[in-house]
Parts: sequence; C-alpha cells; structure tokens
Amino acid sequence: MKKPINKPTYYFDTVEGVDHTFNTFRDHADHKWTAKEHEENEKLRRQTKLGIIKDEEKKLKKFDSADARTYPSDPEQKRILTNIQNLEKKEQRKKRKKNPLEQWRKRLFKQYKRMQII
Repeated sequence: MKKPINKPTYYFDTVEGVDHTFNTFRDHADHKWTAKEHEENEKLRRQTKLGIIKDEEKKLKKFDSADARTYPSDPEQKRILTNIQNLEKKEQRKKRKKNPLEQWRKRLFKQYKRMQII
C-alpha cells in the first residue's frame, strides 16, 4: 500500500501566517495608525484565528472505526488536529497573560470596596 502524501498546512492558515499578514498591513500602511485602528486590527486578527479554527473543524472527518481515513493517526487528520491545537494554544497564552492583571484589579477593587473607599 502506498503511503499518502503528507500535505503541509498552508502558511496563512497558521498562527504565524495570520500574524505576519496583519503585521504587514500595519507596517506598510500609508499613515500612522490610531489607537482605534490598532484595536480593530487586533479584533480582526482574533476573529480570523477563530475562523480558521472553525474552518479546520469542518474539514475533520467524523471518527468511524471502519474507515482508516478518519483515525487521528491519518496524516491529513493529524495535520488538521495539530493546527487546531496550535491555534487554540496561542489564543490561550494571550488570554492567560491578561488574566493575572485582571485578577489583581478585581482583588484590589474588592479590598477598596470592603474598606468603603469607593
């Protein structure tokens, strides 16, 4: 039996590809971006990554024990699963970076509230 050709993930469907694209938009703009434009760019970047995750999930085949092409060990299924995993990992890292500050702010707010400063 011939081994199937392992098709690589398209660069622009990866985290690095999405980041590269949006950084290129920013770097080659004909004017200096405002804070609102930076915020819109980050929002669009997150939406693009979530859209890629949803698109990759649609490509996954439902597991069937009778069909070897639906196994996670199949090269195509494995590629899709690892791409989804990488995208989710990168998004979680960014969220985790924001959490400690947010938790600290909430704790501080509760302390001030208890002391009736606010």
